[in-house]
Amino acid sequence: MVLLRRGCLALTLAALLAATACRGVIPRHYEYEEEMYLGLDGSATLYVNGSVPALVALRGLDLDTRPGARLDRSRLREAYTSPVTDVTRVSASRRAGRRFAHLRVRVSDVRRLSEVAPFAWSVYALDRRGGAVVFEQRVGPPQVQGV
Repeated sequence: MVLLRRGCLALTLAALLAATACRGVIPRHYEYEEEMYLGLDGSATLYVNGSVPALVALRGLDLDTRPGARLDRSRLREAYTSPVTDVTRVSASRRAGRRFAHLRVRVSDVRRLSEVAPFAWSVYALDRRGGAVVFEQRVGPPQVQGV
């Protein structure tokens, strides 16, 4: 009986170790993701990746969510373009039959990013304090009132 328990414990520990060791091998699936590459002058490049249903639910974008529908890239470009942003790339992909949109957005001043409807859910700050440059993003609830 004790031997059986030890065997089960060893097997469980081995499974846990294998699961955590292979975490980098198994891709993480996302529904919505933003990556920001920030310059010290306040300019930034943002990469927005999201499923079409996530963009509709979280950002209030008016996109066709039917599985067979084509992605309206011009509507996406229009939603993310503003006086402080420039959309430099819009592309699409599919994963397990689901449509995903991928945008590259340049922003001239990250502190004004919340003026752009899809980014209005956050407030961005970039300040010099002493000898350091401090970036802060305060994330609020999703903005879904539409674009």
